[in-house]
Amino acid sequence: MMVATDPGDDFLDLVNAYRQKFNDLPDLFMLKAPSEKVKAALKKAISNGKPFTAQEWETEMNIKRSLPGNLT
Repeated sequence: MMVATDPGDDFLDLVNAYRQKFNDLPDLFMLKAPSEKVKAALKKAISNGKPFTAQEWETEMNIKRSLPGNLT
């Protein structure tokens, strides 16, 4: 019997692998980057053994922080 897998399973597998390897996770909350870009970045970090710093993650995902005091 074949069981269909959820297309998001590979994403969750990558998130869990990253968390297990580095005991941490980049900020994924409200991330608007394409899922393929996020998955590629997580795979890259896992394979090269180097976790993202907050700044590297923001740069990689093109996250623009609002200025202090600005409402978002």
